[in-house]
Amino acid sequence: MIGNNVNLEAYDWIPYNQSRLFYEPVPFEFLYTIEDKPQVIVSIDGIEAVCDSLDCGYNYVAPTSLITGFTYDGATLTITGSDFTSTIQSVKFSHIDCTNIQSTSTQITCQVTAVAGSWSPIVTDASGLIPIDASATPISVSLTVSSVSPSTSLNPFGGTILTITGSSLPHATTEGNIYSVTFSDGSICNVVSISSTLIRCITSKFTSTSPSLTVTVNGVTDSSLSVTVGTDPTRVVSITPNSVSPVLKTLLTIKVSGYSNTLDKNDLEVFAVARTRNIVTPINVVEVGVDGADQYMKVKFGGSESSVYDLRVKSR
Repeated sequence: MIGNNVNLEAYDWIPYNQSRLFYEPVPFEFLYTIEDKPQVIVSIDGIEAVCDSLDCGYNYVAPTSLITGFTYDGATLTITGSDFTSTIQSVKFSHIDCTNIQSTSTQITCQVTAVAGSWSPIVTDASGLIPIDASATPISVSLTVSSVSPSTSLNPFGGTILTITGSSLPHATTEGNIYSVTFSDGSICNVVSISSTLIRCITSKFTSTSPSLTVTVNGVTDSSLSVTVGTDPTRVVSITPNSVSPVLKTLLTIKVSGYSNTLDKNDLEVFAVARTRNIVTPINVVEVGVDGADQYMKVKFGGSESSVYDLRVKSR
């Protein structure tokens, strides 16, 4: 070769096959081996920890028990199978822990109030999770919505608290269930609390006067109920007194008309919003009641900078 800055590169490509070893570098975290006693990697604050005797291993134990079928009737879950041990530690169904677990070598029974959806039981014993035979069919739990209150004269601008009763509802908001409350006009009802028989939610603005209500839990729906929306929304009719000291605490009486529910001070939010300044002052509700045909709330205004304020009242 003749010239300046001569560079020579040569490659010897060896195709991989079953008779040759593959020597290309592999990142350490991609290296895995099949082990009967694998090692557990433990780190604390990003620093790897050392196990006692330098042995962090544990043994895989092949399960001997097998679930072959299950039924749900009333509140009783019955699981059938083979080689169940006497050390059944837990049974979970539809995200809910079963109670009163009774077991034999071929059957497990327990009590649970199931949530709507399609479910298979999760059973553990001293050796871990008990597998389910592939032929076992998941159980479909239906959803029933029986009532909604109030159901008439709802505020067209939203903010009405609905109480929905039924069965097979989630027991809490933190169990991992997927649920929603919607209306046929596209509006929604934001869930604020939930139990196995009751949902409380706050409506958004409606776009129709008689939408149907749909409750969905884990893909199971019930659209058997509907509501009617009022044409005359709740209004604040008077505020007494209408001027207060900027430094002294003052009790204000706010009268409202057209509210279909009974006022609950725990569900009310009141704010004073300054017209000319960026000031929003929350006001505590101390009392609610009825005055003739109207309802009222008494709120304690704690003082603020001198300005003209608009009161914003919201029922959660």
